Amino acid sequence: MSDKNWTAPSSLISRRAGLRVAAGGLCTELAEDDEQLGLLLDVSEVGIRIERPHRLMKVRGRERVVQLEFEHPAVDELIWAKGVIRFDKLEPIRDEHDVTRVRRTSGVEIVAAASKHLRLLREFVLDLRSATALGQRQLDMMVAT
Repeated sequence: MSDKNWTAPSSLISRRAGLRVAAGGLCTELAEDDEQLGLLLDVSEVGIRIERPHRLMKVRGRERVVQLEFEHPAVDELIWAKGVIRFDKLEPIRDEHDVTRVRRTSGVEIVAAASKHLRLLREFVLDLRSATALGQRQLDMMVAT
């Protein structure tokens, strides 16, 4: 089978085709009766990316389900969501005292939340995608002239 005939699974296309929007703020992750505070790095139509110190946790089953609480990046709305961690990246970092710690970055697919919250996130990302596309077209027109 040649590479040009290969097509990615639809889940891969939909997950990676979406625009990720930078978001600053705090995110609380609740998993296995444990609460951990982290940073909300970015959001997409279907998930978020968070960063926090690494802690060992038990993994039950193939998927790691977490409860998330974070503030919407653009409106004063606290979002509660259920998510599944789809990737984890561990990275050693040195603090100001030259102590090595491990930072953990996770991509979390949102699998359940209030419909209002899902709509707010989707509209936020789509609005920014439209604005970005419009800005790029205007920039392309300015460069062409």
